[in-house]
Amino acid sequence: MRRNLPYLGNRNYVHGTTIVDMVLAELEPGFPLDVRFQSPILGTVDVRRHPSEKPNVAVSFERDGERVHYGLFDAGRAALDYRVEFDEREIASRFTVGERSVLSAHGADASLIARVVLMNKALMVRVFPAARGKWWFAGLALETWPGRARSIELQFDGGFRTRLTRSIIEVDGDPIGKIFFSLSEGGI
Repeated sequence: MRRNLPYLGNRNYVHGTTIVDMVLAELEPGFPLDVRFQSPILGTVDVRRHPSEKPNVAVSFERDGERVHYGLFDAGRAALDYRVEFDEREIASRFTVGERSVLSAHGADASLIARVVLMNKALMVRVFPAARGKWWFAGLALETWPGRARSIELQFDGGFRTRLTRSIIEVDGDPIGKIFFSLSEGGI
């Protein structure tokens, strides 16, 4: 199955939050769900079940007692004019960022995963103030995913310095999983 997903704002790659939203809506995964970003997708997304080669994005989850694996691959150019407005600064302006945690009410200005990713980015900037480069959404490990949320909190949980960080995601006070980020000096 191929999907032409929109670009967020002025990005020239398919944002990880757009990919996760597609996975949740179209693959209807069970839990636990793992999503690992191994390289960016610059164009159309090709979704393959049980891939034999290394995908750009690896997805696995439980379904009917079995582990199901999908690979998401970059299938080439997409229409660069297929864009969705995405004001990262406006969304982030309402976060409460502490030394090792960040809080936010959930609103209609972003999907739940988009808010979580932006919150974690703000948290990484606080936890690693001297780090230079671009923070990348590297992965997600979820035990559940709520249909609705009032409040979200992320707590920095460690990792391998800036190479791979880990934060715990809580929605309405309940832990639902972990998000992983990586810092790179280069960028797309």
